Amino acid sequence: MRAFKNKIIWGAFFLLVSSALAFGYTALQKKTIDAWFAYWDVKNSLSILKDSPKDFISGVNLFFYSLDEDANIINAVADPEEYKQILSVLHQKQIKIIPTFTNDIIYSKTKTILKDPDIIKRILSDGELRKRHLEQILNIAKELNAEGVDIDYEKIYAEDRDQFSQFIKELAGLLHSQNKSLAVTVQPKTEDHRRNGPGAIDWREVAEYADQIIIMCYNYSSKVSRPGPLCPPSWLAKIMKFAKSQIPPEKICIALGLYGYDWSETDCSSVNLKKALELIKENSAQLIWDRKSQSPYFTYTKSGSQHEVWFENKESIAKKIQLIKKYSIDHIAIWHLGMLEASLSESLSSFLEQ
Repeated sequence: MRAFKNKIIWGAFFLLVSSALAFGYTALQKKTIDAWFAYWDVKNSLSILKDSPKDFISGVNLFFYSLDEDANIINAVADPEEYKQILSVLHQKQIKIIPTFTNDIIYSKTKTILKDPDIIKRILSDGELRKRHLEQILNIAKELNAEGVDIDYEKIYAEDRDQFSQFIKELAGLLHSQNKSLAVTVQPKTEDHRRNGPGAIDWREVAEYADQIIIMCYNYSSKVSRPGPLCPPSWLAKIMKFAKSQIPPEKICIALGLYGYDWSETDCSSVNLKKALELIKENSAQLIWDRKSQSPYFTYTKSGSQHEVWFENKESIAKKIQLIKKYSIDHIAIWHLGMLEASLSESLSSFLEQ
């Protein structure tokens, strides 16, 4: 009888300890904010990085690495001294270094192809080229003493879906053997399908190997669409709901854009918060808050042409942060560091609060 009671007591004790440990692990889950550092905005991004408060940015994804026409990885930062300075600041601030590799092809200073699916098909289907590509990624990660790498291959063909998953499996194994992590940046979708672009990456399969899936939750409205919000909460909610059905929640990272677009009758250009506020002032425009999309916009006329501008500000980012926290997601990323303003930082900082 005494032995039986002892078993009950010890069983209860272990249950209590296990529960406490589980609670403690959950409570200690650290929320993180990462940011991409774009190669075309070095000086401004570097200044913002230097002034950023301690522990605000956890990791910086170096958006530097593109391809040449022979599928060799090249560094798009033109000035070697600037490159060294960026790395020095990151080390000083103890921010994780994560190189981002893209399928942009840089032929020359004047000729670039963005997000080329054909070069990814070549890499995936050619055994020697694939091996060389993997080696180049690993060498760069090693040279940087990087925490891990970020693979951002967009607009790839649906027919390459399975080969891409296999590539991620191989790369994850190589990185993990060197104690480095793997993030995969993906285009947004709200359901699984096999179509070019978003449907070419199997979130569930890739999440088995990668340590993080970064979902680009922006461009709901873009240069090829009618004027509208960059990321309405209703769309964001659908993306997160689908993501949680495919990806372990601790591996989900929601990427938010800090910009917007200025549509005219003939053209569309991107704007950041600073530019949007300048346009409002210059044109005495009235700022309007769209309740449905929880986003600001305004209109103005220039040289007889009507413009409509939608963008992100402190309030619109705060609404999205509230929603992300509601879905119990612990990781966000921002595109990109050079667009960060003090008011936006304030809204983003609320994400780190428990």
